[in-house]
Amino acid sequence: ATAVAADHAHLRTVWKRLREIVQSGGLAFHPRADAWRLVSEFASELKEHFAAEEADGYFGALVEERPELHTLVARLRREHGEMLEIIAAVLAPGESAWMAAGFDSEMLELLELFQSHERAEARMLQEFFGRDEGGEGS
Repeated sequence: ATAVAADHAHLRTVWKRLREIVQSGGLAFHPRADAWRLVSEFASELKEHFAAEEADGYFGALVEERPELHTLVARLRREHGEMLEIIAAVLAPGESAWMAAGFDSEMLELLELFQSHERAEARMLQEFFGRDEGGEGS
């Protein structure tokens, strides 16, 4: 869980930067190499972050301790797949052929899904740890 928490800070920084770019004119108005680097970095960090979350020591441990979280964890895992599909499609043309124009809507969809996903996950963890610390039955 600590590795996942540590990943959040930098991932959120890249997320915020991409969101600012997309909302202030779009990726096409940003230097192509920098936009490509940010999108690629976000993709790489998403993959690592999701792999850490899906490990038995994180999602697996939550579900083992609280089986009622199974449905929510399954939804979060599906969202991981959806987000990775979107970012893969955005990066599919490859750096030399990549044109940022046309990907703003996909990136905005991804960034909004990521934000919603992270909020749902945070609520789940608050409930999990709240109950663990005496929230249940006290």
